[in-house]
Amino acid sequence: MTPTLRIGHGNGHNKQSLVSWVRAAEADSFSALEAQRLVPDLMRLRKHRVTVAGDDWSEGKNRAKSTAVITRSEHESLGEFTRKVSERLKPYLRVAPDRVLVVSFYRHPIAEACGKEGVAHFALHPDAGPALRGSDKSHPIVREYREALDSTREWMQAARRDGLLLFLTCDGQISKKIKRDWGPRPQIAEPLNLRSQAVGIDWILSDRAVKPIGELETQQLYDHTGFVQEFRPNGYH
Repeated sequence: MTPTLRIGHGNGHNKQSLVSWVRAAEADSFSALEAQRLVPDLMRLRKHRVTVAGDDWSEGKNRAKSTAVITRSEHESLGEFTRKVSERLKPYLRVAPDRVLVVSFYRHPIAEACGKEGVAHFALHPDAGPALRGSDKSHPIVREYREALDSTREWMQAARRDGLLLFLTCDGQISKKIKRDWGPRPQIAEPLNLRSQAVGIDWILSDRAVKPIGELETQQLYDHTGFVQEFRPNGYH
């Protein structure tokens, strides 16, 4: 039987609809963004574990915990980590707080079928703002945005060298139609040769050792569209 993998994602604006979507999506792993007030509810989901920033972060409004990855407990953990990948900008704190990369590593039959040790699901929510759609490379928001994606790429490259299948889900803040030398596609997908899909400004980048099955399954959340994508090993029918 061909193994399949379900990767989910949603930016939920701290609304309970995000918890409901995580439960209904039945993903192997799911990235929840703008979820810091939902972490206790996510941790109560049966047969799941939550990777999220721990203690002693100094980020205001607990936003270090705004990004989490929820993984099904049936998949053996190979580790997890959180890493600050860009610094807060005091004049723009609403859209540019400290940003934290969150990663869940786990065993899965699809990885074994691809000759890999496991899956690495990265989740990121970089800085926002109109500056990203402009052309001013020197703007502080653009600088910190680029830093977050560059750092993410380096950690993903390390995971690839360590024998893991790569997946990134993120609120990329810009859509595919924005042509800049910053963004999920030029900074991560192209250098790492990952497949990219997007719904508005929400992205999934996936390892080419696997292939999507059908279209993204979407769900309207507060002001974003969440999704789940199912994958099979490339070359399987």
